Amino acid sequence: MVKHQDILTTSDLAIGYKGKEIKEVSNNLNFSLKASELVCLLGPNGVGKSTLMRTMAGVQKPLKGNVQINGKSLIQYKARDLAKVLSIVLTERITNTNFSVYALVAMGRYPHTGWMGGLTKTDEKKVQWALFSTGMEGFANRKVHELSDGERQKVMIARALAQDTPIILLDEPTAHLDLPNRVEIVRLLRQLTKTTGKAILLSTHELDLALQGADKIMLMHPFFELTCGVPEDLVLSGVFEDTFKRDGFDFDKITGRFLIHKPGENKIKLKGDQLYEHWTRQALERENYSITKEKGDFPSLEIIKIQKGAVWKYTEKEKVDIFLSIGQMMEFLRNH
Repeated sequence: MVKHQDILTTSDLAIGYKGKEIKEVSNNLNFSLKASELVCLLGPNGVGKSTLMRTMAGVQKPLKGNVQINGKSLIQYKARDLAKVLSIVLTERITNTNFSVYALVAMGRYPHTGWMGGLTKTDEKKVQWALFSTGMEGFANRKVHELSDGERQKVMIARALAQDTPIILLDEPTAHLDLPNRVEIVRLLRQLTKTTGKAILLSTHELDLALQGADKIMLMHPFFELTCGVPEDLVLSGVFEDTFKRDGFDFDKITGRFLIHKPGENKIKLKGDQLYEHWTRQALERENYSITKEKGDFPSLEIIKIQKGAVWKYTEKEKVDIFLSIGQMMEFLRNH
C-alpha cells in the first residue's frame, strides 16, 4: 500500500433516513481518507456523525452522492468483499459477554474463513497479532464480562484489527472511559496507523485529544459545509469557534481548549514560572479575575520558585501578602 494514498473518498454525499418521508441529516460531504492517517470526526450532538459512519460502512444507504473505496463504488461491493476492506466498531455495548476474549477477536476473521468458519494458521496468527497490538494478549482466555470498559474497548479494536482491513471506522471509541483510558486508546490508534498503514477514522467529543493525536480533523456543522484539515490550521482559521459556539463558552487558540469562564471584572497582573502561572491563571479566572498587561494601578501577583515549590507574592497599593499555595491565595482573595 502506497503511504498516504486515498483509500476512501466521498463525492457530494448526502446522509439521512428513508421512511415515509426522507429525513436529510447532512449533505454536500466531500472528503477523503488516506492510508497511514488518523482522522477525528468532531461536531455538535445531532449533527450526523454516527449516520455518516454507518453510511460509509454500508450499514445504511446514502440519500445522494457516492462513497468509493479504492476507486470502486461502495454499492458495487458484496457484503463479504466489503468486510475485507472496511471494519467498523459502533457504540453499542457487547451483548454476549460470555465469550472469551480470544473468541470475540477471532470473529473478526469471518470475511476470510470458509463457510464452516474454521480458523487456519494464518487466521490464528492474525488474531494473536491483533491481541498483541492492543496489549490484550494476556487477556485471551478471560471472559468478556470480566473486563473493564477500557479493556472491552481494546478487545473491539483488536477484533477490527483481526479483520485486517485497510480502513477502520470507530464510532465514539472513548465513550464511557476515564481519562487515562481515553488517552491510551487515542495513542494506540495513532500508533496503529503508523505501523500498519491503515486509515482510521473515529468520531469523538474529545476535542483536546483530537487536537493532539489526529493527523486531520473533520468538523461537521449543521449550517456549514464539512471542513477537513490539519488540527493546527483549523484552530488558526477560527473554525472551532464557529462550529462549537455556545453562550458562555470561548475557545482559546493559545491553549486549544474551551473556556468555561468569560473574562472577569477584576483585573490583576500576573508573572512567574510558566507552569505555576498556567494553573494560577486558571484559578484566578474561576474567581472572576482577568489577567491584564495594561498600565495602571492594578494588583499584581508574582510567583517565586523555591526549592520545594513556589510562593505567591500578592501586592496591592504597596501592601504585600505572601501565600504558600494557590488555595491560600484564593481564600484570601474571596474574603478580600
